[in-house]
Amino acid sequence: MIEQALKELNPVKEPLAGLDAERAAADLERILTLPRETVAPARRPHHAHGRRLAVIGIASVIAVALVVGLPLLPWRTAAPAFAATPPLLTGELATGVAGAPAAAELNRLAVAAERSSARGRLGSRFATWDLTTRVHGGEPVRSAVVPLEVSLDVAADGAWRRVAAYGRPVAGDVNAAEIPRPGEIESDETYPRSQAPRIFPERLAGDPAGLREQLAAAHPIDDLGTAELVVALTDLAREQTPGPRSRAAALRLLAEAGDVRQLGPLTDRLGRSGRGFAVDSDLTGLPTRYVLIVDPQTGRLLASEQVLTERAGRLAVEVPAVISYVVFR
Repeated sequence: MIEQALKELNPVKEPLAGLDAERAAADLERILTLPRETVAPARRPHHAHGRRLAVIGIASVIAVALVVGLPLLPWRTAAPAFAATPPLLTGELATGVAGAPAAAELNRLAVAAERSSARGRLGSRFATWDLTTRVHGGEPVRSAVVPLEVSLDVAADGAWRRVAAYGRPVAGDVNAAEIPRPGEIESDETYPRSQAPRIFPERLAGDPAGLREQLAAAHPIDDLGTAELVVALTDLAREQTPGPRSRAAALRLLAEAGDVRQLGPLTDRLGRSGRGFAVDSDLTGLPTRYVLIVDPQTGRLLASEQVLTERAGRLAVEVPAVISYVVFR
């Protein structure tokens, strides 16, 4: 998952160390104020002035030559190119409103979900991309954003078939040679029910407490906070579309968290209008915004995104940058 990839690439292995601004400032001040070793200058004869000017002149010529010739030196390496990332959604990084207003909107959507006739189902259809997406040679596609079109079908006997095919590039160099052809199969996997890589139970709870317990079995929500809850709900939607009562329970779980922000209307990458919510977290060690877009009529999750907001660590992307998205069909 993208969270693990970010943790491995984050240069600050101890997240708290990177967040201690006072400690960082104190260390910098200490370094800058360290006494430097000094040597008393020796007395020079009066004619040394002309010699010093000559040395300065020669040094200046050498410096100019180095500046001009530096890009041509054999050991000079070019700065790493930034990887292509999807465009930000309009309003995705809005300040938003947290607290009671966000909770009220989520509870309103929960009521809409309960009243909805849209039923749940096992299996899923979605388009997804993240910064760790790979192609045949094991090398990541860096020049373009190529989503995967995934279909997960669950048969009557519980067997799974998961097919992932490359979609059309949506950003970057769409004509790059390394890009796989649209429709090319990335993977085609079949599992009997006993071996299906299921994360969540087929029967979901219809109350917030029960659903939280089911989600927390594979996602340590209590330890990692609301961002992990967002990740869990996204992973759940990759496996199945919850029924009305379970959708309502999920929205009420988000309403109970005090750090969820209401972003207002958001349009997903398929052009569908929904209600946007976000959680800002350093769950991966890098400041990241976790965004959910919810259908206002059914309470169904339309899309989920992760955006680096302040710095990228050792990831070769320009911040702010979308580093992962899923659009559910």
